[in-house]
Amino acid sequence: MKRLRNLVRAPQTSEDPNLAAKAWLKLGTWQRMVVESHNTDESSSTIFHSLCRATELNTESYKAWHAWAMLNFEAVAHCNGMAKHVVPAITGFFRSIALGRERALQDTLRLLTLWFKYGAAPTVNEAVQGGFSSIPIDMWLSVTPQVSKPQCFQPQCNIT
Repeated sequence: MKRLRNLVRAPQTSEDPNLAAKAWLKLGTWQRMVVESHNTDESSSTIFHSLCRATELNTESYKAWHAWAMLNFEAVAHCNGMAKHVVPAITGFFRSIALGRERALQDTLRLLTLWFKYGAAPTVNEAVQGGFSSIPIDMWLSVTPQVSKPQCFQPQCNIT
């Protein structure tokens, strides 16, 4: 991992944003694996930084946006609605859905989960409304069978 850290900081990498984004994504992925195996002093902030850099350097990378959204989604799930991760998760899922249309079913369902649970918060509602224009309407058709009783979902707000 040390060599990969050196690579992302190398001047040659900064000349090729796509290569740099791939390197940051790989670094963030490795950092997550190491943290999950409990054999490291890596902090979650370093993982967030790595994946954020990947999305900044290549805004068209489905893999980077998906990884970023999942990291934030899992932070929300593990920390009982940690407010600072809800909007980044929603934004990340909208972006990954727009970029990876054929792989978007699970991301769309996760997005709906966040929306139904936290949609009453103004910042969440704003992020959702802003994201609707980024994906084609036919993307919602793939999740329609999964949402059999939409009237059962009432937005809740656990965000202060």
